[in-house]
Amino acid sequence: MWIVKHIQQTAIESLNQIFGQTFTVKDFQINQTKPEFDGDYTIVLFSLVKALKLSPDDIGNKLGDHLTQNNPTLFTDYYFREGLIFDFPVTKFGQQLETHQNGQALNCPAV
Repeated sequence: MWIVKHIQQTAIESLNQIFGQTFTVKDFQINQTKPEFDGDYTIVLFSLVKALKLSPDDIGNKLGDHLTQNNPTLFTDYYFREGLIFDFPVTKFGQQLETHQNGQALNCPAV
């Protein structure tokens, strides 16, 4: 899925900027959020806790704030669950980009 790769790259850039370390796609997982939870995609923070020596809340809040403030066309908000995982609802524009990347027509409103 194109959007997962885009979220990964955006998260890596944010983590590098926030924490001053180099991260790769191997450092965390991104999954589609289960239907019983809010959000569209989930970033799993388990491996980042040990590497950064910070609490999941610290990592999640810093990353979530950075992603939503610096990428408002992609992320609308973030939600914690289970202490180590947080979910992102993707904006309508982000969903339209995913549809377009999958070979369907892009229906973006005029700016």
